Order: sequence, then C-alpha cells, then structure tokens
Amino acid sequence: MKKLLFIALLAAGAWQLHGTWSAADGAFDANGNPLVRVFVGPGCNKPCEDLKRTIRRRGIPFDVVDVSSPEGRSHGVDTYPLTVAGDRRVAGSSTMEVVGLLAEVYGEEVLTAAERRAMRGHFDAAGNPRVVLYGTAWCGFCKRQRALFRDEGIAFVDIDVEASPQGKAAYDALRGFGYPLVYVGYRRFQGYRERDLLAAIDELVP
Repeated sequence: MKKLLFIALLAAGAWQLHGTWSAADGAFDANGNPLVRVFVGPGCNKPCEDLKRTIRRRGIPFDVVDVSSPEGRSHGVDTYPLTVAGDRRVAGSSTMEVVGLLAEVYGEEVLTAAERRAMRGHFDAAGNPRVVLYGTAWCGFCKRQRALFRDEGIAFVDIDVEASPQGKAAYDALRGFGYPLVYVGYRRFQGYRERDLLAAIDELVP
C-alpha cells in the first residue's frame, strides 16, 4: 500500500506535464515514471464512466482527454476509449483488461484480494508470467486454443472451470464471461485472439 501511495503522489506531482504526452509515445512524466491517461470521446457514456470508475477505485490518479477536443485531436487517437499507462495500452472498454494493465505497470497492489489470489497462479515461483487458459471441455474455441499452444510448443496451465472449484473461483474473481479466457501473467485475452496472444507470449514468457 505504501508503494501505491508513493506512486500516486509521484504521478500527482507530475500532473502539469500532461500537455507533453503523446498516445503514440506512451504516458510518462519527465523522469520516465509511468502515468495513466484515458482517451474518451462523444457517445462513450457508460463504458467510459465505468472505465474511469474502475481506475479511480484502484487509487491510481489519471488524466482524461476528450479526443474531440483540440488537445485530444493532437494525440492522433481515432478510437476510444483508450487507456494508456506507461508504454502499455488497452483499446476498448474491458475494465478487467485495464485492471491487468494497471497491475502490469504498478504491481499487484492495485488488485483486490480476490484478484490477487487468482492472478498469483499466473506466475511461476520465480515471478515469470505463465500462460493460463480458463475454459471447458466442450468449448470449441478452447480446443482450438489448446491445439495452437501445443502446435507452437507453448507450455500452459489448462483450467477447466466446470471441473475445478478453485478454477471457477479464480474465473469468477477475474469476472470471466465466455470461453476461452487466457491470461499471460496479468495480461488478459477474452475469446480466441491468436495474433495478440502469441505476441504477448513472445514478449512476456521467458
């Protein structure tokens, strides 16, 4: 918690620098510390409000930019909502993808106790990210996902949420909906997203 408060104070102290940020370059202060910026726009009512509420509840200060404003247009953002934290970004309104983004940038302190318990299984004893698949025996896309991992020689933890009470509890804590749900460490992939998932595995898994 002390680490999180320190990050919050550090980010708040760098607030006046937000005019120099670029969506393409990420969100950092003058000392290279990560900051959070949320790009919103016309018509993004409940999804954007839910996203901002999620970040606020994690105790992370953030800046909001309307892409329809002169400042917003200068960042070259044409889809929203877009959440940028350090050199990482999440496009879309998935609050749990953003939670994973915040954890990746700031650490597990931003997670709830239940999320922390679930996501600890996403790392090995040395702290390296694991590939974890939450699925079922009957899910066609889960079968495709497992086949892809095996074809590519990718080690993964296969959790059948209908056969494992602990797996179901983790899936629920992570607010899963539909299958497969795959995590690479803190990074979340809902549904079958082959290209993005393989890129994340190549980036994160030793």
